[in-house]
Amino acid sequence: MSEVDEAVEIVEDEAVEVEPVGVGNRAERDMDEVSDEELDALADATVATLKELLGFFEIGDYSIEEYEGDEGELILDIVGSDLNRLIGRHGRTAEALQVVAAAIASRRCGVHYPVTIDVEGYKHRRKQKVIAIAKDTADRVISSGRSVPLKPMTPAERRQVHMALAEVQAVTTTSEGRGEYRHVVVLPVE
Repeated sequence: MSEVDEAVEIVEDEAVEVEPVGVGNRAERDMDEVSDEELDALADATVATLKELLGFFEIGDYSIEEYEGDEGELILDIVGSDLNRLIGRHGRTAEALQVVAAAIASRRCGVHYPVTIDVEGYKHRRKQKVIAIAKDTADRVISSGRSVPLKPMTPAERRQVHMALAEVQAVTTTSEGRGEYRHVVVLPVE
């Protein structure tokens, strides 16, 4: 069993119980149907889970800032000094931390709602960079009339490219490849 699996098992076994809020299948409900009380319970459960998980990392002092994202999602940003190990190579550790913490917290309180866990604003900065790359690539495609493949990206980053270029009438986007090699291709509209 890996260290991460052990950490998840310990967190699930020793976690503070959080009472489920509300009833019904949240996966079938719209984000707008989640009450403020349910959202607060999810935020509290996610922060508690994050603190438990962060106990397995040898990091200094940190705080967790909570705010709402552009698309209505709950964003928890871990802020402190020397948190690079939480980001990991290409943000993979931060992404894994998000998946684990959000899944545990969602199961604990019975609320399914989009949660983004960021570390020192890394994901926000990366999103801005991906959007800038997408727009620069669209300009190249428009001027050259040729399609341009982008480097492989995570599903979230590919989605950001598709959304950023959806309003650009002269180009279209598609995803190609499999697994970690999946990438966006920006094509001219003919």
